Amino acid sequence: MLVALFAGDHPDVASSLNNLALLHKSQGRYSDAELLYSDALAMTKRLFAGDHPNVALSLNNLALLHKSQGRYSDAELLYSDALAMCEHRLW
Repeated sequence: MLVALFAGDHPDVASSLNNLALLHKSQGRYSDAELLYSDALAMTKRLFAGDHPNVALSLNNLALLHKSQGRYSDAELLYSDALAMCEHRLW
């Protein structure tokens, strides 16, 4: 029996979603990976406002998946958003 330790959004849950997505990606289960990466990104955006590095990392992870599928236009948009967040935080 699974017991929910975290009610609602939590950074550890977002990280676990990302890790599971990475596993699915490595197995070639791209649609499963995309759902998990998207859920992780949505949760991360709810947890961290603005140009937070965790949001940029989630964008980058989803972009990597799209790139590995040859979905270069989708990947480029996500990479651009992640880059803009990083640049904004550094300047």
